[in-house]
Amino acid sequence: MNGLEFIRELRNEPEFRSIAVFVMTTPINDNEKIEAYKLNEAVQILKPLTFEKFVNSISILNNYWKLFEEPKTSTL
Repeated sequence: MNGLEFIRELRNEPEFRSIAVFVMTTPINDNEKIEAYKLNEAVQILKPLTFEKFVNSISILNNYWKLFEEPKTSTL
């Protein structure tokens, strides 16, 4: 199962339709990027070739989550 197949399956489950999805993937073509975007994929991180690049990618993702602020849900 590739990343797009996984996200399609994930989105078929009501409780997982709106969660943020970060995918570490090999480079994909523009049509696949568009499909991933339509499936609400939050971020694609290209698979690094070295351990150093992997650690850097995870660090960037960690920093993203530190900056991210979820909207407050309304109680109306």
